[in-house]
Amino acid sequence: GEFRQGRFGTAMTLYRGLDGAKAYRPQTPVPPFPYEVEDVDIPHKSADITIVGTLTYPKETAHTKGTVILISGSGLQDRDETIFEHKPFAVLADELTRHGYAVLRCDDRNFGESTGDAALATTDTLATDIESELAFMRKHYPQLTKKVFLLGHSEGGIIAPIVARQIGGVTGLVLVGAPSVKGSEILLSQNAAIEEATTGQPQSPAKRAAMEELIRLATLPGDSTEVSKRIEAYSRANASILLPSELTEEMREQGIKLITAQMSNPWIKHFLTYDPARVLDIASAEYTKHPLPATLAIYGGVDTQVLQEVNMPLMKELLGVNGTGSRNKVVYLPEINHIMQRAIMGTPNEYGFLDETVAPELIQTIKDFLDSL
Repeated sequence: GEFRQGRFGTAMTLYRGLDGAKAYRPQTPVPPFPYEVEDVDIPHKSADITIVGTLTYPKETAHTKGTVILISGSGLQDRDETIFEHKPFAVLADELTRHGYAVLRCDDRNFGESTGDAALATTDTLATDIESELAFMRKHYPQLTKKVFLLGHSEGGIIAPIVARQIGGVTGLVLVGAPSVKGSEILLSQNAAIEEATTGQPQSPAKRAAMEELIRLATLPGDSTEVSKRIEAYSRANASILLPSELTEEMREQGIKLITAQMSNPWIKHFLTYDPARVLDIASAEYTKHPLPATLAIYGGVDTQVLQEVNMPLMKELLGVNGTGSRNKVVYLPEINHIMQRAIMGTPNEYGFLDETVAPELIQTIKDFLDSL
């Protein structure tokens, strides 16, 4: 069958095993908590939608170190960024709040308790949601927002610097598994890495060429209907290259539909052509209204979705981390996968088998950076 998480899809094989076996997730926080927990309803600054989330903050608000707003990765996510019963944002919120920070985490628009339409949303659209969250916090919780930090995971690591450049007054950014190259290169590199890790064989030149053609067709002019038609036609004609040969006819048809759906929505067209380097470059002449705040970028050595070897060198260059006096940092954690766990393979089909939700060394790296500001 297939597993789908937001806009990502991968083949999945099920095996008969223990009925009703409960996943072991020891880091998931459980009450009672030694801090305040509030549900918040946040009006969007321009759209007629409500963003719903959870705010946690120390009981002694006067001693709060600042507010951290968590920004999720691609696809529709709940406020805990739940995947395979892991709740990484709940873990981060608990750890950071116990350490003295207020933390806001929200359901994505049109998911969980948040309203709105996500069908036409792009990365830029989602950035306005975070801007609304930031404005809400500054208006209603001024005692918590003397310092504000944005922590973006995956696509959230693209959104965070956009918001900081647009709004200003952000003290620092934490970017975990964040792209520094165009979305087209992200897609090509992750597709090849996951295929090689799963099959043990390098991706074939024919498969690479087929993926490049899908990207070209997805970014040509035309509305979603036109894009969908040409993606489906190409996928059907090249199914033997794009899909595993052992699939049944029914699974092959599902695969074609999955590729068509993934490659013909407004979000993917924007993502494939968007260049995050324009916003991340500290020397950029395009974004002069607000400078990029102090930034920490973290990359995992076994991340097969945003590969460190593709993204980390450019991120270092853009942030000027090799220059003297730079406040920016790029940290490499060799055992970390894309969703912040210590892992062996780093492929998505490993995520659910790991008990750990967020690696302690990653949490400590974030705490140290925030405290330094």
